[in-house]
Amino acid sequence: MITRNDKKNKYQFISSQIAKRIETGVYNPGDKLPGSQELAKTYDTSILTIRQAVNELIKNKLVFPVQGKGTFVSEKIDQRDKEELSVQLVICSVHESIETDPFGNILLMNLCSYATSKNTSVNVTLLARHQSINDYLAKGVTKTMRNGLIMILNSQVLTEKTRKMLIAERIPFVVVPVEYTENLPQVRSNGEHAVREAIKTLHQMGHENILLLPGHNSLNDVIKVYDELGLELNSSYLIPVTPWDEESARQVIRRILKRKLEFTAVYTSGDNALIGVCRELMENGIKIPDDVSVFCHDRYSWLDTLFPFKLSGYQQNQQGIARALLDFVEEQRQSGMSIIKDIQIPMDFVAGSSCFINTDGFSKFLNKKIDKYNK
Repeated sequence: MITRNDKKNKYQFISSQIAKRIETGVYNPGDKLPGSQELAKTYDTSILTIRQAVNELIKNKLVFPVQGKGTFVSEKIDQRDKEELSVQLVICSVHESIETDPFGNILLMNLCSYATSKNTSVNVTLLARHQSINDYLAKGVTKTMRNGLIMILNSQVLTEKTRKMLIAERIPFVVVPVEYTENLPQVRSNGEHAVREAIKTLHQMGHENILLLPGHNSLNDVIKVYDELGLELNSSYLIPVTPWDEESARQVIRRILKRKLEFTAVYTSGDNALIGVCRELMENGIKIPDDVSVFCHDRYSWLDTLFPFKLSGYQQNQQGIARALLDFVEEQRQSGMSIIKDIQIPMDFVAGSSCFINTDGFSKFLNKKIDKYNK
């Protein structure tokens, strides 16, 4: 049991004790603090008091929280004492608000968490769906933009005029594009790798008749992967959908069912498109995964609350993207010039429970492997 003789409130005393451990190197920058229960046991107090103590440390910028991960020790004091920087984040949303934008919403939280550890703040501008990023930037650059400009483009693109203006003004900028764009500093998910692994996985599970419903931005990746893997691509099974539109995906499923096209698996892209696919299948009495497997490219954890199964697929590493964006902006700011680089962040695989092994197809797959080995 740890005791105290000073007159400070208990949470302030505990906060000062943890601060001393940080200053003396017991906890180093980047280290994760023990959890609330462990600290409560160490200091013989309640979890509420520990939370007050940790909040005091956060207020003093000794530690910073990362959602779902814990609390981590910040940079050294001499680095924290530097003037705080603010960078500008511009989101070109295809959604009505940041709350309904699953990518922008989660990325913003991760950006803010990582920015705190770097003594940086993030100013956010959400452009309406009818607003152009190029028109917005043509109004002039701000002081905050000169520290760093991050743009989530979604369906928009930077014009050559805008790109040259940013370079001429020596603005450290980086974009998150829907797909690779030449001559731009960019950070994006490695979608092609996720597509390749998804299709390979479905075929290895014995699925030959796969209904392919990629977003327009991943359509070329699907075609390229089928060609590279030497798989036969039936155009009847390849139908692009709008990732953020539930109804468009529902209409595709209705047309497929009306045509009585046989399929054992569906590969789709995007949050709302996935919702539309699953709901339309289930409303037509098709069970997932008993009757049909569903594999998602660009899944989100919150989607698992909508269905009685956990969705199988790949989801974007938002934390990795956020760190890469801020580090890339800092690299350009320190160099004093724009750096053209394409940084790709691997997507995370989630096994889920929405896929099953197609026994007949799996047997054929194994026999092909055996025949190839015997040759």
